[in-house]
Amino acid sequence: MTPKPTGWDELHLAENPAVELLESLGYTYVPPESLEGERASFRETILTDRLAAAVERLNPWLSATNVAAAVKAVTQVPAASLAEANRKIYTSLTYGIALEQDRGDGRKSHTVRFLDFDHSDRNEWIVTRQYRVLGSNELPDSHKAFILNDLHAVPWPQFTHRFPLSEPESTGPFETFSAFQRNAGEVPEVTRGKA
Repeated sequence: MTPKPTGWDELHLAENPAVELLESLGYTYVPPESLEGERASFRETILTDRLAAAVERLNPWLSATNVAAAVKAVTQVPAASLAEANRKIYTSLTYGIALEQDRGDGRKSHTVRFLDFDHSDRNEWIVTRQYRVLGSNELPDSHKAFILNDLHAVPWPQFTHRFPLSEPESTGPFETFSAFQRNAGEVPEVTRGKA
């Protein structure tokens, strides 16, 4: 068997270039260990404290109760299928949600925004690597997102997923896509929020 050339691995061919590209676009790299400290368990995909801070920053008039309601609107989505949950979360993140609050003119419905499309610098853009996520009945370390970029601590598109213990010797595009589909079905928590 011919040995692999130096640098001919996932880290050098995919992870580093992807992180460098996102950093060049304004993302801030956050080590996965830092993000792990912000979650109660690896079953949680959303960094709820960061999300709540972003909701408060973009909607400074919002009460603490409504900040919690906004976070809940994108973290605890009742849906009959993963596709339905994806649509609901996507719509909430893109268009906002309506919450009632008195802003000095009586209790009225107001739109709560999760993203600032007019001033993108008001959004928090972070990227990490090897972000561990467990499905409902998984063993520790069974799934990792190799590159995860977050917008206000809500996981957005991953470049790929993988099974660390069953990685093939060489992973081509077909195997990578197959692994993404398989992992999305087994750990839907990671893919929620994508349309």
